[in-house]
Amino acid sequence: MLLPLSSNTSLKITFVYGLNTPAGRGRLWDYILRQTPQFSSSPWVLMGDFNATLKATDRSGGDTNWYSHLEDFGSCIHDAELSHIPYSGLKFSWHNGQLGKDAIMKKLDWIFGNFPFLSNWPAAHANFLPRDHSDHSAMILALTPPSPRMPAPFKFLNMWADRMDFQDIVKAAWQSPVNGNPMYRFTSKLQLIKHALKALHRNNSSHISARVAEAKTRWNFAQVLLDESPTSEDLLAAERECAVLYSQLCKDEEAIFKQRSRIQWLKLGDRNTKFFHRSLLHRQSRNGIHVLADETAMDSFSKISGLAINHDKSYVFLSGVDPDLRIAITNQLSFKPGTLPVKYLGVPLISTRLTYQNCVALIDRITSRIKVWTSASLTYAGRLQLVKSTLFSIQVYWSSMFILPCATVKKIESILSAFLWKGTALTHTGAKVAWTSLCYPLQEGGLGIKSIKTWNKAALLKHVWRLLSEGTSLWVSWVHSVLLRRRCFWYTNVPSSSSWSWRKILQSRRWCKGMFTPCIGNGRDTFLWLDYWLPDNKRFCDLFPFRVLSSTGLPWDAKVSDIISDGRWAFPPRHPDLQPVWNSILSQPRPHLCDYYTWPAHSSGNFSIDSAWELLRDSRPLDSLYHLIWFQGHIPRQAFILWIASMERLHTMDRLTSFGIISSSTCVLCGMHNETHDHLFFQCTYSSTLWGNISAKTLIAWPSLTWNGLLLWAGSTLRNNKEFSHIIARLVLSTSVYFIWFERNNRIFNKVFKTAKERMDEAIDLIRICLLEKDQTKIPGTFKCIWSLPRS
Repeated sequence: MLLPLSSNTSLKITFVYGLNTPAGRGRLWDYILRQTPQFSSSPWVLMGDFNATLKATDRSGGDTNWYSHLEDFGSCIHDAELSHIPYSGLKFSWHNGQLGKDAIMKKLDWIFGNFPFLSNWPAAHANFLPRDHSDHSAMILALTPPSPRMPAPFKFLNMWADRMDFQDIVKAAWQSPVNGNPMYRFTSKLQLIKHALKALHRNNSSHISARVAEAKTRWNFAQVLLDESPTSEDLLAAERECAVLYSQLCKDEEAIFKQRSRIQWLKLGDRNTKFFHRSLLHRQSRNGIHVLADETAMDSFSKISGLAINHDKSYVFLSGVDPDLRIAITNQLSFKPGTLPVKYLGVPLISTRLTYQNCVALIDRITSRIKVWTSASLTYAGRLQLVKSTLFSIQVYWSSMFILPCATVKKIESILSAFLWKGTALTHTGAKVAWTSLCYPLQEGGLGIKSIKTWNKAALLKHVWRLLSEGTSLWVSWVHSVLLRRRCFWYTNVPSSSSWSWRKILQSRRWCKGMFTPCIGNGRDTFLWLDYWLPDNKRFCDLFPFRVLSSTGLPWDAKVSDIISDGRWAFPPRHPDLQPVWNSILSQPRPHLCDYYTWPAHSSGNFSIDSAWELLRDSRPLDSLYHLIWFQGHIPRQAFILWIASMERLHTMDRLTSFGIISSSTCVLCGMHNETHDHLFFQCTYSSTLWGNISAKTLIAWPSLTWNGLLLWAGSTLRNNKEFSHIIARLVLSTSVYFIWFERNNRIFNKVFKTAKERMDEAIDLIRICLLEKDQTKIPGTFKCIWSLPRS
C-alpha cells in the first residue's frame, strides 16, 4: 500500500508476474477477479509482466495464430472493470533478442487501474523505457498531481437556448447602456451577457447532480404528504410542482453531460450519468494540453521512446529539382536519395510497366505463408481448401491494382500447384492433373480453383465499371477531369505518354465492349455516335462512316439528349440510311433520370468481380460424375481421391513403370497381377473382397464392369438425391476407393499390412458415423438394421 504525499488517499498496487503456460495464467485471471470486489471503492493498480497480449497487434513475429486461450486475458480485464493506463514509450515491452525472421516482439507488460484510481488521478500516465540489456522494458507510473484550481472559463450551455426566458435575458443585457467606441461597446456587452448567463447557471443549473438529488428528495416527501391527505389541493399542487421541477432538472442534467462528454448517440434517452462521469474523466485526461511541440519535439520523442530516425533505412525522394539543390537537400537531411518504385500499403507505386521483379515481394509472401504450415499434416483436401481460400486471397489485392505479368502468374500458379500435390516441400514435379484442368468449377470436372489470369482481368473490369458508373471516389473524379476531359471512354485514343495502368485499362476495351449496358435517362451523359447504347450493344460509329453521321447536322461529340425533345425521341429526319436503326430503338427516354450503366451478368445489375469472372472464364460441359463425387455430405479427402481415380491419375504401379520410376508393377495387395486402375478397383482379390462386402449393404445390384464402366454406370444411375439407397451408395463407393488406396500406400511406404476384413470394418465404422450425423427420421428401417443404427 502506498500513500502519495500529494494526497491523503491510499493506493494499493499489485505487482504481477504471469506464468508462461495458459493454465498457469488461468490461476492469475481467477485471482484478479476474486480481488476485484475488495477494491470496488479504493484505488487499485495492477502492473507487471502478465505474459499475455490483449490483441493480435500487440505482437510482431513468431506464431501469427490467435488461439482461444488468448482471449482469457481480455475477458478478465473486462470483467474486472479495469482500464488501461495511457502510456508513452515502447509499444512492444519484450524482445527475444533474435535477428531477422526469428525476431519476436510482444507487449507483455501492462499497467491497469480501476475506476476509483482514475477518479483520484485522472492524469496518471505510464512510461515504458528502452530495454537496454534486459529483454523487458522498465515501467514507470507517474501520478501527476492535479493542477491548481483556476477559475472555470465561460462555456455556453446549449440547454440555455431552450429556456423560455433566454432571449429576454440576452436582450436585457445587450440593451444595457455602454459608452465608448463601437468595439469597446461590443466587447462590454458580451461581458454583460456572460455575467447574466453565469448568474442564470448559478441560480438554476450549477451543481446539477446535487440539485437533481435534492429535487428527488423533495418530490418523494411531497408524495408522502399527498398520500396522507389526498384531498388537499395545496399538497396536490405542491406535488405536481416538485414533479415538474425534478423532470426539468433531469433534462438539464442530461443536456449538460451530453454536451460535456461529446456523446452523440443520446437520442435513446439513456440517463446513465455514471457513464457520463467516466466519459468526462476520460476526455479531461486526454484533452489536457501538457506540452507544446517545437523544433526539439523529435529529439524529446526519441529520448522518451527510444525510437530514432535510422538514416541508413531512410530515403528522400526528389523530382523536378536541379542537381545543386538536390545535393543541398540530401546533405541537410542526411538521407540517401531514393528511387522509384516506392511501396505504399505493400504495393509498388509505379507508372511504368509492372515487371516480375516488382512482384517478387508478392511471391515471397505466398511462399512464407506456406512454410508456416510445415508442421501441419494436411491431406489433399486440406491443402485444396488452403489454396482456394488463404493462398489465393494473398494475390487479390495486387490483382485488383495491376495486370500481373504473365511470368508472375505462372510462378504463383506453379507454387500453388506444388503445394497442392507435394505439400510444403514445393516440389514442382509429380502433379497428377494439369493446373488448367483444376481451374474449373466442380460441376465441370475441376476443383473450383479460380484462374489467376482470368480473375485479374475480372478485377480490372471493376475499374472500368467505376469509370462508367461515375462513382464518387477521388480516383474516378481525377480520371474524368485529367485523363478523359469529357471525352468518350470508348473512343479515347491510348496516349503514348500515359501510365502503364491507364493504358491497360484502355486496352481492355477491346474485349470488354458490350459487357456493360447503358440505360438512357435524359441522355446528357451518353455520346450519341460513340457509346454502345444501341440495341445489341452496338454504336453508330461502327455501323456508319463519319460522312453519313455528319449529314445529320449533329457534331461528332453529340449527346443522346440532342435527339430528345419534350421527353420523347426526336430523330433527325430525311436520313434513310439511319432510319432502320431509329426504328430498332424501342425503349423511351426517361428525362427525370440520369443516364446509368447496368451489369447484365448479375441479376441485381450491379458489378461484382465474381460475376465478371464467371463471364470471362472458359467453360466446359457439365461433368456426368459430379453428383457421384461431390454429393451433399461427401467426405472431402475421400472425394478428392475418387476424383483423381475417376481420371485414372492415381500413381498406380503401371503408371510408375511407364514413367521409368520403378521396374515392377506387381500389385502389393494380391501379389499376383499388374496394378492398374481396373485391377485395383475392383478386380484384385483384396479389393474385391472389401468392395463386395460393403457394396452389398447398399441393397443395389452393382454390375461387374471395368473401372471406367462402373463410374459411368454409377454416374448415370445414382443421381436421385431423395433416394436413400443412392445417397449411401455414393458414400460407399468413395469410402471403398479411399480405404483401398490407403491400404496400398500403407503397405508400400509404412510396411504396415491389414487384412481386407480389418479395412472393411474401419470403412463400415466411418460410414456408420456419417449416417449417425444425418436426420434419423429420413433413414429407412432396413438400412438402420443393416448399418446397426439406433431404431428409435
